[in-house]
Amino acid sequence: DTIVPRDILTKSLSYFTSENIGAVVVGIDVNAKNLLQKATKIEYAIGISLSLNILSRLNSTHVTPGPFTVFRKTVLDKIGGFSTTNITEDMEIAYKIHKNGYKIKSCLEVEVITEVPSNFKDLYKQRKRWYTGAIQTLVQHRDILFNKKLGVFGFFIPFNFTLIFLGVLLFVITSIISLHNVYKKISYYAL
Repeated sequence: DTIVPRDILTKSLSYFTSENIGAVVVGIDVNAKNLLQKATKIEYAIGISLSLNILSRLNSTHVTPGPFTVFRKTVLDKIGGFSTTNITEDMEIAYKIHKNGYKIKSCLEVEVITEVPSNFKDLYKQRKRWYTGAIQTLVQHRDILFNKKLGVFGFFIPFNFTLIFLGVLLFVITSIISLHNVYKKISYYAL
């Protein structure tokens, strides 16, 4: 589901400048055909590519995106590789990389083009898996929370989850208020 440019390895491998770099992530673009996919394209540009670049500079990259990430094999061997039980293995492996003292770098010089859900039903399934997996990973690696040894990463994760929770809460409250206002207007028109 992803188109990879020819020079991706040449560009991304150059970021393995020291032995403490465990993975390199690249930019992700979206093959957008409809309005939902075009909105997702903006989300990926800001929420994934740009944010991972910023988080990489803070040594806080919390996910190694599935469309394309390069890993140092010796690091994967040392940390026990990917989890076979976690539904968001790309997030879980990032936690393990950080916990074992390695870094994740971001290479925005090159990007892959990936397919994303084309309808709300499939988008809902994808996001449900992402958020369920994020919670599963957080529970499994709860020792990272506020862990000073992990630097910014140990503090970024709870901050990130708080923002997500507040965003969902704001959406629910706004939806309830909107439905209440619609009900009131219908009631007035009924009179």
